[in-house]
Amino acid sequence: MFDQYIASGAPMDNFDGFELVSRFHAPETGEVFVTFRAANHLAISQHFGVWRAKFGLDWNITAVLSDDEVIQRNKQVADAVNSMG
Repeated sequence: MFDQYIASGAPMDNFDGFELVSRFHAPETGEVFVTFRAANHLAISQHFGVWRAKFGLDWNITAVLSDDEVIQRNKQVADAVNSMG
């Protein structure tokens, strides 16, 4: 079935608010690792929910930040801490 999905152009990999950047398979463990960009949690659910409903797959999703985003986040946290006195 996966080969059919890919052959069909992988329609759920890119839509408004969601972009699958990469997908890597670890055949030894049966795991699949993906990187993606999503506008919000609903877009994530729209993509991954289909795989869960159709195939019963479980997902472990970890949000990650770019270097620039970490710097921005660190400033936001420092400002929030400083404003607390």
